[in-house]
Amino acid sequence: MPNDFLSAVTPVAGMAQAVAQPSQFAQMAQAAMAPKASPYAKPGPYATKLSPQEERQFTQWVQQNKIPWKDSPTADYDMRGYWRAMLAGDPNAKQAANRHFPDTYKTPYHKTFSNESRYAMPDAPKWVESATDWKLVDKNGKVVAVEKK
Repeated sequence: MPNDFLSAVTPVAGMAQAVAQPSQFAQMAQAAMAPKASPYAKPGPYATKLSPQEERQFTQWVQQNKIPWKDSPTADYDMRGYWRAMLAGDPNAKQAANRHFPDTYKTPYHKTFSNESRYAMPDAPKWVESATDWKLVDKNGKVVAVEKK
């Protein structure tokens, strides 16, 4: 009986190889779940490069100010670009009272990527204000996102 049982559950062709290499599954799953860049983005990269000294200063600024940002290849915000512009006195590099950062440095991986980003093409969705909220509207008039005031 054990031999009959084993022959009944013999893996399908290729299954044994897949089971033997679980890291391939993990990589495939990770790739499937990775954020997709907006189709309205200019070609990358989407991260400002800093010198080693600037990188140390930037890291210290992030930690000291408890900046809610995580470094990753698909980060949704170019915080380094914001930081550099802020130090240079760029009037657009200011946080709102609610700690919201400007759209200027949103990368194409952000769920509300808009035409205000330095990485956006001109036909990217734009923000439209109403009395109660902000709507992100694409070039065809479709509402992509809504944020309450």
